[in-house]
Order: sequence, then C-alpha cells, then structure tokens
Amino acid sequence: MLTGPAGAGKSQTSAAWAGLGDSPRAVIDADKIRLNVRAGIAHPEDGWNDDTQRQWDAATEIWQAMVQVYRKYSIDCIVDVYAPPWPSSEIDVLLHQLQATRVILLPTLRTCLERNRYRGNVPLLSDEQVADNYRGFVEGIQPEHQPYMIDNSDLTLTETLDQVEIIIAGSPCPPGERLPDALR
Repeated sequence: MLTGPAGAGKSQTSAAWAGLGDSPRAVIDADKIRLNVRAGIAHPEDGWNDDTQRQWDAATEIWQAMVQVYRKYSIDCIVDVYAPPWPSSEIDVLLHQLQATRVILLPTLRTCLERNRYRGNVPLLSDEQVADNYRGFVEGIQPEHQPYMIDNSDLTLTETLDQVEIIIAGSPCPPGERLPDALR
C-alpha cells in the first residue's frame, strides 16, 4: 500500500511501479474506486461524516478484494490510497491480514503544494485543502509506530521507485519500523 498526503506523488509512483519489470503488476487506485459513486457522493475534503465513512468502507472492501483476486492470479499490485497511519487503525489490521506493507511518501508541505498545482486531478485541491490534508496525515504519524517512510521531496521518480523497491522487495526490517537511514 502506497500512501501519503495529497500531492505526495502516490499516483505517479504507483503507475510507474506497476510498469516496472517483466512480471504482471497492477495499480489499485482507491480514490478512483470511491469516485465510482457519482450521485450522492460525499467528498472527504468537505468534511467527514457518516456518508463519507460509508463510501470509504465500501471502497476499502473493494480494493481489499481486488488485492486478493490479483494475488490469486500471481499479479503483484500496489494500492494507491490516502490512509493516514493512525494508531490501532483498521487499515493496520487489513494490511496484516493481506500480508502487505504500508509505504508512506512524505515530502514537505511545500513540495505537496507545488505538485498539486501541476497535477491533472480534477477537482484540483486548493492550497488550504492540501495544507489541511497534509496536517491531517502528519497528525496520524505517531513516534512509537513509524511505518516505512520516504521523503521524496528532492527525489526523482526513479529514485523514489528505487526506495519503494528496497522496501517491498527486500523487506529490510519488520513492518511497522522505519527504514534504516543507511537505506534511505
């Protein structure tokens, strides 16, 4: 699972990762799954409520099932999702069940703001929405529970992919621990 705040580079990195190598790889874009709800959609940027939670839960169940189907057919996959690493989150339980690793892209807020201005997503988030999204994501990162994180502020896409590959292919340390500085 590749996660991070808006503008972190999740979608671009996920798409590039899926195109690497000779074995089959797929991207599962959780936002696109959630956006399949057209009428009555509840947008998280407008505030979290029962409807946004229900649509989040449905999208999560769908991408979980997609991971299982891809695995059944020996297709590696990456889930592109905004999922802050809150302690005791249901995502942690899900990742454990799927035997999956959470990789966080966490560039600076300034980098996220710059990237948001140039990305093709519609609707484009305002600077205030990106800043709120970033703060909400960072609040979920607890010192006692540091998943694998990559500060890709100054990394090229290729360098970011190299770091992702080190984490998911090599698993140099147990899930839930920070990638050693020597490998960052």
